[in-house]
Amino acid sequence: MLLSLSGEHPNLPSTEVLKLFSAFDPGAVVDALNPRLLLVDTSLDLDVGSMLCRRLALTREASQVIQASNIPPVDCLQKELLNQVEGRSFLVRTRGMGPDGPAMEAEMGAGILRDLRSGGMDAWVSLEDPEVVLLLTRSRGEYIVSRLLNRPGRSAFGGKKGSLPFKQPVSIDPVLARAMVNLSGLTPGE
Repeated sequence: MLLSLSGEHPNLPSTEVLKLFSAFDPGAVVDALNPRLLLVDTSLDLDVGSMLCRRLALTREASQVIQASNIPPVDCLQKELLNQVEGRSFLVRTRGMGPDGPAMEAEMGAGILRDLRSGGMDAWVSLEDPEVVLLLTRSRGEYIVSRLLNRPGRSAFGGKKGSLPFKQPVSIDPVLARAMVNLSGLTPGE
């Protein structure tokens, strides 16, 4: 899994990921590709991994890695990538590409359509409501293509209660509280 972290703290987001995934899979390995991008290698089922990602408080988005290569993906689209979008609407977005990002998005989208159609399959680009969002990230000289799983929503954590029966309400920020629970490594039922 590829996780894009919030930049709220230099260490807390990556530690939260490590503690939470290690509680469910002691063999999980977390590799920091850069300060805000983590690669999590886990043996957990994709559904369980996705559930854990929704639980993270300091993570912006989580995606499933489909392919990684030193060669730009438009030059080597793998069959598994094409299977992800076959018969569906899709969208390609880039991360960390700078000004070349929009051109890479268009080139990769066109390459996917070309390869699918040459094989007798179909897909279409949807900028409004795609069924599949593909993320192209460049890190350490490697191109990583992943499929967006989710963007953890902070609204689920609730907000601070503003109308408490005393003058100076003292409460912990809900996002920080959620991160602290995840740092404890609690699993369901504990």
